Amino acid sequence: MPFSGELVHGAWLNWIRNAAPDIATMLHDGNKRRLFTCSSLQFPMLALRMQQMELGNRHIVLDPEKTYTIRITLLLSELFPLFYHTLLLFHMAGGKRQAFMTIGKQHFLLEEVITTGDDNTQWVGFTSFAQLVEEAKALKLDRVQPLTLQFDSLTTFNRHSSKGDVYENHYAR
Repeated sequence: MPFSGELVHGAWLNWIRNAAPDIATMLHDGNKRRLFTCSSLQFPMLALRMQQMELGNRHIVLDPEKTYTIRITLLLSELFPLFYHTLLLFHMAGGKRQAFMTIGKQHFLLEEVITTGDDNTQWVGFTSFAQLVEEAKALKLDRVQPLTLQFDSLTTFNRHSSKGDVYENHYAR
């Protein structure tokens, strides 16, 4: 299932577990808000072709000569130093010669980590919630304003009732 973000999610938590088992457990346990997000494995192909493959849930063969990307979004600033420390430990342990992450049964080497918006993907950057609020306040919006969302990877929303257990969890793709 190449478009399963759960595989990347599990692989990332497993990778963090090697450096900080208690934090990996805290991030994994319970049905609570996640303090990070993980994209699906991104294949080196045109976005439209990738979207067609996702919608059709089609199998894609991995090519060991190609580069594949994932995006990890940290929603809690305290996770960034842990991520950096874990990368440093990985590098000191031999880095590029060993598998960085195992997704399913496939082993992936780490080619690079991009943390600034200097690349052309528009997938990289950082901000704070305070900065987002200030940017939203600066917008001159009408009382009702249409909003368009674009998702670059398969996204699931979890809707549930916080007022008792009248409704079961509902996941929408």
